[in-house]
Amino acid sequence: MTDVRSVYVTIDTPDNAATLARALLERGLIACANVLPGVRSFFTWDGDVQDEGEVAMILKTREGRLDELVDAVEALHPYDVPCVVAWPVDAGAEAYLAWVRDETTP
Repeated sequence: MTDVRSVYVTIDTPDNAATLARALLERGLIACANVLPGVRSFFTWDGDVQDEGEVAMILKTREGRLDELVDAVEALHPYDVPCVVAWPVDAGAEAYLAWVRDETTP
């Protein structure tokens, strides 16, 4: 396993996804953000089933920046309770993994 993490975030609009991605890049918390519009999410909120259009984001960072990244997403995100989940990257192209590490080193 590597120290690189992929982080999944959902957000309401492509513009808000772009704003969030830029803010996280400027802070050096991520190396890259993929923005995937057209997600349809079903969830319960305040006891009601919701059916909402959203945008998915996949962010790349290092394990050592993960707590800071989650805090920043929570602070910058328009939702009261944003989806922010991370999973480890078991393996990958070493040049790419090194780039993620370099871009997210404080």
